[in-house]
Amino acid sequence: MQSSRRPVAPSPWILRCDASALPADAALVDSLARLALVGRRHRCELRLCAPTPELWELIAFMGLDEVLGRED
Repeated sequence: MQSSRRPVAPSPWILRCDASALPADAALVDSLARLALVGRRHRCELRLCAPTPELWELIAFMGLDEVLGRED
C-alpha cells in the first residue's frame, strides 16, 4: 500500500515591497492584506521592506502584523 502523503513542496516565493514611502492608511493596509492573501494561495509570501513606524503601528493595531511580514 502506498503512502497518501504528498511530497514536501519547495519553499514559497517571497515578494518584497518597498514600503518606505507608503502612507499609514487603513485602505492601504486592507489592500496589502488582500495582496498577501492572494499571494499565499499561490505560495508567495509578501514582505514589507522598511515600512514607516506609523504604517507598522497601524498594521499591528489592525492585527495584521503576523500576516504582513516585515524586513528592515
